[in-house]
Amino acid sequence: MAEPGASAGRWDRLAERLGFVPVRRKRLFRDRTRLLVGERSGYLASIVPKHSLNQSRVDLFVRFPQRSTVRGLREDLLKDDALLKAFGRRKRLPRWRRKHFHVGDGSVLLRLPYAVVPPSAKRIERALDGLVDAMSRHVRALERACEQCGARGDLAVFLVDDLPAIFCEPCVEAFHATEQDFTEQFDDLEPDLGRGARLGLAGAAAFGLLGGAVAALGPILAPAVALPAAAAVFALVGYATSAVASRGFDVPSWSAVAAKLPLTLVAAAVGWTAMNAVATMTLRPAIWNLTLLWGSSWGAAVAAPRDAAVLGAAAAAGWIVEVLQPLVRFRPRAKAARIERVP
Repeated sequence: MAEPGASAGRWDRLAERLGFVPVRRKRLFRDRTRLLVGERSGYLASIVPKHSLNQSRVDLFVRFPQRSTVRGLREDLLKDDALLKAFGRRKRLPRWRRKHFHVGDGSVLLRLPYAVVPPSAKRIERALDGLVDAMSRHVRALERACEQCGARGDLAVFLVDDLPAIFCEPCVEAFHATEQDFTEQFDDLEPDLGRGARLGLAGAAAFGLLGGAVAALGPILAPAVALPAAAAVFALVGYATSAVASRGFDVPSWSAVAAKLPLTLVAAAVGWTAMNAVATMTLRPAIWNLTLLWGSSWGAAVAAPRDAAVLGAAAAAGWIVEVLQPLVRFRPRAKAARIERVP
């Protein structure tokens, strides 16, 4: 998908207009301009166009020394004439504009959201200049010194998760070494198989009994759709059991993933027994004993092997969804902060 608003050339032209450096990232077929980084009146700034399913926006980040943050800085900037003038206002910015203005420790974010038509290069430049002019009256600009150790030699501009900063090469190397050690130590952690198994068995019993009781309503009230309805319930049972077991394992690993499958099948067996026992007791009242439980579990599976297989597969499908969910959400196990040098 292209960057919001136009082709990558649009952002390159904006970078040339502002004197910024376009930072490109590899995409599927070619490199695309991901953000613009540069200096404006002594302040480091970045322009980051972003696009998601429900919102498109252009984020303007401006950096200042972290120790310069003072109480009430956000309100002072919002009332500054330079920022008001940039948006054609005299007294105050509208409420919807104010909620897209954030002040952090050493950085200011001004977000320009849009629905269809992206902001023009002139509008982006006017907003950035207004923000920088407002900041110049309240916080000092960044010094040409490393923000980590204060050294003034061997400096460069780096992006820390897309936020510009000034560091020296030794500090960046030390940071990468520390992050690498952390990720290696995290990867070496072993899951707590005993605790995960105990929590998983408890979840299998609880969710299996509850799911079986709910699934029993199908044969009682609507036999025609009993199997599809029960399959949906068993998928939820498998997902919930796997999720509870994950809390016990703590650390994601292939052994934990494999151990959660039999736990979901145990939950499916408990649910199958509970479903048949409740349906039998409701439709044909009988004495609650071991014979009823055996007939509701193994006897029912022998009598209806297809139904048992479908519900077991549904529980396994819930396990698959729970296992793949972190991948779908793009949440890696351990990820070092991205620090890259601006060319």
